[in-house]
Amino acid sequence: MEDAKWLAAFIVTCVAGIGGLIARDRSVHKTIREGDDALRSEIKKGDDTLHERVNDVRKEHIHKEDFKSYADRMERMTERIERGISGTHKRIDELILKTDK
Repeated sequence: MEDAKWLAAFIVTCVAGIGGLIARDRSVHKTIREGDDALRSEIKKGDDTLHERVNDVRKEHIHKEDFKSYADRMERMTERIERGISGTHKRIDELILKTDK
């Protein structure tokens, strides 16, 4: 009978010990999961900030490229206007010289 009590106490102690280990492991796992979730949240915030900066740089670069292309077109147009004005001046000069004679 004494052996049965000792065996029952041993079994209860083992079950309680195993239950304690499981509870401790679950608690540790929960703490790790909460830490991971917080870390993911911080990483996501950093990623979002980085993506915003990249998008801003991309937009600014596109605006600069658009402006450069616009400036190049304006320069070509100005050169054509100057050539046209120069040609017009030559024709006017020729006309004036012909009418003076």
